[in-house]
Amino acid sequence: MMAMVIGFTLPYQTDAAAVSYKIEINKTSNKLYLYKNGKVMKVYPVATGANTAKIPTGSKVIPKSATPEGTFPIVVKTVNPQWKNVPGTVNGKPNPDNPLGVRWHGLKVNGDGGNIYGIHGTSNPSSIGKHASAGCIRMQNKDVVELFNIVPLNTAVWIHSGKSDGKWKGNPNVGANSSANYSASYPGKKYFTKGANNKYVYQLGVMLQRTGYGKHYRVGPSNVFTEADRLNVQEFQLAQGWRGTKLGQDADGYPGPETWNRLVKQSGILKVNTSNN
Repeated sequence: MMAMVIGFTLPYQTDAAAVSYKIEINKTSNKLYLYKNGKVMKVYPVATGANTAKIPTGSKVIPKSATPEGTFPIVVKTVNPQWKNVPGTVNGKPNPDNPLGVRWHGLKVNGDGGNIYGIHGTSNPSSIGKHASAGCIRMQNKDVVELFNIVPLNTAVWIHSGKSDGKWKGNPNVGANSSANYSASYPGKKYFTKGANNKYVYQLGVMLQRTGYGKHYRVGPSNVFTEADRLNVQEFQLAQGWRGTKLGQDADGYPGPETWNRLVKQSGILKVNTSNN
């Protein structure tokens, strides 16, 4: 378990239309199984919680570890997370001494906000494959980046200490429908001023990425409206044949009702499916 201080949170979501991703974590084997449409897509080595009970040498009894068991949704995704007084970046680059590594997938456990338990990178790669953490799930940094770029928010993570047989057996009611968080209706221009922080900015970024207009994002969209959002919107507007890039003109980079409606339709954002099958 690690209490994380969120430094640069990017709830990044890849194109998940008609694709279901699930995660299984086996604490006994220290393996993370990534499922795509019900089949194992990839297996990663991980470190899970250190054993909380001492057992005699040579015993085959596996004690409980500090990593919680159950099915939990990913509710926060963070690039270069900060841990306590350890910054996530140094001189603009990932901090090699950050015990959380380069990515954080925060899990909602017992109603918390995803900043206690999570799937994250590490500054101690030799710990991978062992029971070594305070409760979180550690991955090699290259692996956690790959996972981060695949799974969307609300992905269900099933954690257990039994046997793995290639079948995801977590709670099917967890992370059932992420499309319910998206809006078909234009929320209003006040939500898209520079520095505005809200869920509609994130949806805007997801729609831009899904339509191929996300090149100005460094890693992905966020809840904060930035110049990267404006430039991406402007490119989408110009592609619609609209002209005039000055403020208040059709291609100024700020979404209006028509821009929003076209993005909703062209991105298929309301068809996102994260069901089990």
